[in-house]
Amino acid sequence: MFYFFLNKAYRQGLILTIIFGVFLYFIDSTSAQLISVFSGEEFSYFEKAFFKGVYVVLLVAIIALLIALNKNEKLPDAVKGKAFNSFVFVCVLSFFTGWVIHLYTLLDALQSSESIMAIENSIWLYHAQDFTLVIGFLIAGFTVLKPAIHNGE
Repeated sequence: MFYFFLNKAYRQGLILTIIFGVFLYFIDSTSAQLISVFSGEEFSYFEKAFFKGVYVVLLVAIIALLIALNKNEKLPDAVKGKAFNSFVFVCVLSFFTGWVIHLYTLLDALQSSESIMAIENSIWLYHAQDFTLVIGFLIAGFTVLKPAIHNGE
């Protein structure tokens, strides 16, 4: 794994992955603080809103995909690094899209005095950030990394 940090082509994507991982580690408290600030009310999660086990599985998959990408000898390192950076960027962007949906849904419920339990029961809205992360991971994997790993394009 340390080898990938020495390879300049992968460094930017790996740093973004690590920063994103640290952000995801503290996502519960960050989200609660943001909701508290924007709503003006004290907020804390009763049920977990983030599937942290999914994040660990995706991290392992990212490392495995990086190893597979590195084994392709047809492509120069710069092209492989660009593909990996694009992959990580799409994953991060897809998470933030779902996170905004999650935060907006909770803020709207708090401001209109709706039941938070109704949102907790709506798995699609309450866990939108996790679903969009997985969907973004799959789309980026198939459209960006798969061609770079298999075809050398």
